[in-house]
Amino acid sequence: MFSKIYGLIGLLTVAQLPLQAQEVFTPQQVVYSTVDALRVRDRPALDGKPVGSLGKGDSLRVITLAGEAITVSGKTARWVEFDFDGRKGYVFAGFLSSDMPILAHTPAAWKKIQEKNSKYNAKRIKEAEEWAKANPDDQNCTPPSCYSTELFGWPEEYKKGCTQRKLAAIKKLMSTKGISAYEAVSEYGDGYCQGWQQWPMIEMNCGDTAGQKMPAFPLE
Repeated sequence: MFSKIYGLIGLLTVAQLPLQAQEVFTPQQVVYSTVDALRVRDRPALDGKPVGSLGKGDSLRVITLAGEAITVSGKTARWVEFDFDGRKGYVFAGFLSSDMPILAHTPAAWKKIQEKNSKYNAKRIKEAEEWAKANPDDQNCTPPSCYSTELFGWPEEYKKGCTQRKLAAIKKLMSTKGISAYEAVSEYGDGYCQGWQQWPMIEMNCGDTAGQKMPAFPLE
């Protein structure tokens, strides 16, 4: 049942469900679908014509908020207008988030991974502090950000989230604007693709990636 198009749920709005706090999105912000099939409509209303759908983890760049607020599954929100394959599309904002949803791990597995990242970084910070005490005249050249970078779990998330559809859109940007892959990924704004593309920089700057590897980014 949960795999059905979520746009249909709006027809069954239940006002008595407890409402959940809704994020406020701003123009040009990149946000992500949090459900498996989010209905895209040709206008900001439940009776708008369906023109496609977004999968979980698909990203979009907000143009503006539109339409009236509605309540769906306890979420009250308006609609987000965005560019959908060259035309205006509208999706219910209640099923969008500025955070990238976890795609490659179960919630239970991800909780353990977060604990592992926390313990590993705490261990590295302690080692760096001990090294500094033992070598007061030397400078630790490792960037501070390396001690807070979460290494475990993210390679799988980046690879799964940076889909062929996103790569095709990035490649189109490269072609139409005559820009590099790095510039196109930055302009596209998808966090999964950015994380994948920037992984070699983490390896170069931080040195220790705890054995976490990623294949080369598909676009150059």
